Amino acid sequence: MKRKKVCALLCITAISTATVTPVMATEGNTAQVQNEANQEQRNVTDGAENDEVSENAGIGNKETTDHTDPEEAIENSEQADENQDSVQGQKDQHTIIEEVPEQSETQSADEEEKNIPKEGWYVDQKGNTYYYEYGVALENTIKEIASEDGVKAFYFDYNGIMLKDTWRQIAYLKDGTWVSGWIRADENGCLQHGWFNGDDEYYGEDYFRYNDKFLEEDGKLYYFNGDGRLIKNTEIIIEGKRYKADENGILTLVDTSKENGWRLAGNNWYYYENGALIKDSFKEINGVRYHFEKDGKMSTGAFYPDPMSPICYLAEPNGEVVNGKHGWYHSSQTDKWYWFNGADSLILNSFVKDAGKKYYVGYDGAMQTGVFWISTYDEDKKEYVSKQIYADGSGIINEQQGWKKDSAGNWYYVKKDGSAAINEIVEIGSEKYYLDYNGQMETGKINIYDSESGDYNYYVTDSNGAFIKDNWVRTDLEWYYAGKDGKLYRNQWAKGYYFMDDGSMAVGAAEIDGKTYVFDENGKKEGIVGEKDGWQLYDGNWYYTKDGEAYDGWLDGTYYISDGKMATNIEVPAENAEDRYCYVGADGKVQKGWRYDSGLHEWQYADKDEKTKEYLLAKQEWKQINGTWYYFDEYSIMVSNTIKNINEKLYEFANSGAWIPRDLSAQGWKQSETGAWYYVNADGSLNTKEKKKIGNLTYYFYNDGEMISNSLYSEYSSDGFKYYWINLNGNIDEGTGWRQTKWGSWYYLENGNIVTGNKKVNGSEYYFNPSMYIGMREDNGRCYLYDDSGSRQVCTNGWYQAKVYGETCWYYFVSGKPASGWLNGYYFGYNGYMTSGYVSTMSGIYMFDKDGHLRTNGWICENGTWYYAGKTGRLYTGERKIGGVTYLFDDMGRWVR
Repeated sequence: MKRKKVCALLCITAISTATVTPVMATEGNTAQVQNEANQEQRNVTDGAENDEVSENAGIGNKETTDHTDPEEAIENSEQADENQDSVQGQKDQHTIIEEVPEQSETQSADEEEKNIPKEGWYVDQKGNTYYYEYGVALENTIKEIASEDGVKAFYFDYNGIMLKDTWRQIAYLKDGTWVSGWIRADENGCLQHGWFNGDDEYYGEDYFRYNDKFLEEDGKLYYFNGDGRLIKNTEIIIEGKRYKADENGILTLVDTSKENGWRLAGNNWYYYENGALIKDSFKEINGVRYHFEKDGKMSTGAFYPDPMSPICYLAEPNGEVVNGKHGWYHSSQTDKWYWFNGADSLILNSFVKDAGKKYYVGYDGAMQTGVFWISTYDEDKKEYVSKQIYADGSGIINEQQGWKKDSAGNWYYVKKDGSAAINEIVEIGSEKYYLDYNGQMETGKINIYDSESGDYNYYVTDSNGAFIKDNWVRTDLEWYYAGKDGKLYRNQWAKGYYFMDDGSMAVGAAEIDGKTYVFDENGKKEGIVGEKDGWQLYDGNWYYTKDGEAYDGWLDGTYYISDGKMATNIEVPAENAEDRYCYVGADGKVQKGWRYDSGLHEWQYADKDEKTKEYLLAKQEWKQINGTWYYFDEYSIMVSNTIKNINEKLYEFANSGAWIPRDLSAQGWKQSETGAWYYVNADGSLNTKEKKKIGNLTYYFYNDGEMISNSLYSEYSSDGFKYYWINLNGNIDEGTGWRQTKWGSWYYLENGNIVTGNKKVNGSEYYFNPSMYIGMREDNGRCYLYDDSGSRQVCTNGWYQAKVYGETCWYYFVSGKPASGWLNGYYFGYNGYMTSGYVSTMSGIYMFDKDGHLRTNGWICENGTWYYAGKTGRLYTGERKIGGVTYLFDDMGRWVR
């Protein structure tokens, strides 16, 4: 190992596209990319000679008064800044330049070697830390080292570098025995010991994390699962004993001496008979055969009851062991096919030949469809090789070159050698197509990683998946231009327009080569900020330049300018008040009095400051307005509908924000005007802990102190998030049935467990995630549309309607797939949803009517508010002239005056 220059340390510190041509696109014909109903034909005999694959294809990647306030006094503090002048020495006019020879690598290594003592800490020039004993760096070991702060442990890897600010699984030789596990080092390299991560992990005396292990501490017993997470709020069975873990993870041994029947512990089912667990055996229960593993867990999926026997069995998700016979078996529970090579003998990871057809079953025994990887032994190479192959929806392997289509409408391509194209650009004739990691052809706008450049290339396809080349194309409501090779123009000028990093034509303000250009809705340049002094109106916004530079800051105490642009509809720093803000409206002028933020759905208030004479947004202060007291928080938001701790005292506020004067200092429960509950601790403070035991019950709270009621509560575990329902009283609900939040979302409980996934309730199929799903989703290649009642309909082709969150929504499907982008004059967004109402993009805001038509070139009245859409459909914002009259619109396109 090359010796390193080091220094001693005393301690260590650390979518389908549209054929509409843009106004400016007159140079050539626009690509015809309209979706049609007859787009399903593929030539399966396209020339094999043209089957070329781009080597560089990579992954496709598809938010006032003068009265004394209720606190009587608020203290202000001032902070002084200290400035230190620096002096630069002047050089003589005659400078002597001496050539300094470079230090040779040998000299550098020798110098480093001289600086390495035999014992202690060292840091090389790259910042790597080492520890030496007897002149040798410690490698792949944990070492306890004494310091002024006591004995600390550190891990040094195979290169001798100290681990810091991360976690890692390691294995090293300790006292002649290999030990392994997970460790965690802080920013200084010190290994974690004891409780960590909000008391969800524990690191032992050996500095390894507890995994699948008990911890006994202070007379309490805990258990950590295979991912090192503390088990909470559930039951577990370990070595035949059942324990119940409370919300803090404390285990209580459960008496099972009289237990009989089924028991769910964690995510596993067990069966008791006369107080004893059934283990390592088959058991017939109510006429159904089950198998239980050595630890008592009910078996599911493929399993080997005898590790010395080659016979593999299959158990359904409900535990029922399949009585397999030679041939195919279809599971109604998994909707998958399996092959048995005789009684109960399930085949795994193998080809299956049946009636002259070839199939493949995977590691779980399920028949494979679509594109999948297999590993086979190559007799010539004498090694295992991996290959991706294609099987149709019936599982039949097809290695003939050409296009293949599954029952869900997905297209695949099999190459000349019989392998399926995956994550590749395939050239067939004069057209190029992209097949993603699933082997499925992508359409719309796609991004493909180029390993040579280290960047992504962007493409847009027609409805048949072929790359559009040398033409304008509109998708995602943006305009693009595809070059002769199909790559979208990016970060460049072309044809008189500028194309942004994502390939979209620049509209509005854009930073180009250090300058701010402004373009109109058609992509034509209106001006460059800074090229003319004074005020300039570009694309509805005012810009100000002084002495050839874009202006910054307040101008004449009236307008706030940022990078040359006059600020509108936004909070801006006050001119003369530190850490205070003003709000400027659509005209750029400071607003005063009340204002409602429609985005945050909150109220603010601006009042004239007696000292600076500015209208400042109230912040962390009381205001008496028309005889009523209000409080505004650190974000200048009016506090409402809550009990809040302000300067160590509790205050209650109505839904209107008005302060409700009453004494809240006594310990106990407090109910707000709107019925929400809070708890005041013995010291008079508001409880904001997530969980608090009061009496014999545990209650749950939001971080603002409000008790959670009739709502979902989640805790993270090794299996993901564990969900609970908190009832009206603030406790965990252990019942069964439907539950609804005050916001209208539905959930379903079974013995206190929140149901997720597909579930049949009273004969109807629902999907929970974890709330009852509403809208469109795909499942096993099929599309389902769920309405507000949770009922679903299968979507194949054409229009479908559903009531979604109270609104009637339309969806469109082509060959079982949701429509995307422009189709027959409609624009379809996520999941085939026909766009209506507001749509915001990089270039601006657009509005569609209730029938899905883009509004263009005229006035629009929506819910009593007026808007104006330009020729491209982009809503006007800022100051605009329409028919010779000047109008003002806010940043959402709403007409102001």
